[in-house]
Amino acid sequence: MDPLASLDDVAHALGLADEAALGGAKVFRANLLLPKISREFRREAGRQFTPGRTKVKLITVAGRVTLPDGLGDGGEVHSVTGVDNLHFEVDDDELVLTVRRRSVGTGVVVKLDYTHREEVPEEVKGTVAAIVARYLTVDPTSAVAQSTFLASEQFQQRFADWVSSSVKLTDDDIDFARSYRDRPVTVIVLR
Repeated sequence: MDPLASLDDVAHALGLADEAALGGAKVFRANLLLPKISREFRREAGRQFTPGRTKVKLITVAGRVTLPDGLGDGGEVHSVTGVDNLHFEVDDDELVLTVRRRSVGTGVVVKLDYTHREEVPEEVKGTVAAIVARYLTVDPTSAVAQSTFLASEQFQQRFADWVSSSVKLTDDDIDFARSYRDRPVTVIVLR
């Protein structure tokens, strides 16, 4: 899967003109970090962001299902299955489902196969590039990147979590990624 940002986006996040200004070591590290951070961001957001084909099971709410990734220009719904004689219409990033001109209702599970062509939002590109830039600003082997503390009986040294070999999103990054999730709909049955 394609990364959510490019090396040029990372260079701009660092205040540099373009990818060439990063230098060999940072380009190498950025190429390793971009797919990892993009995967974590996608996982938290619950969306792909990049054009592609998706197969997903969804539950209807009032005869509608919201597409996890918007169709965008040229997107196409290949199939919707789960109910006999099912018809659908596309309404923005939702499908309106009917059977014999009546709404499917709520709680029906449908399988959806569609192609989405929506491009990565600029704020997502910028955020992913800024996360990679944050990792690139600290050399993981330097003393600055290490955290040390004294305990009553021992001396311990460890690497700070965010500069270790694994990638982690900060709480703010997670909150931003989760803002792209579909909001669950509460259906009030009786009041």
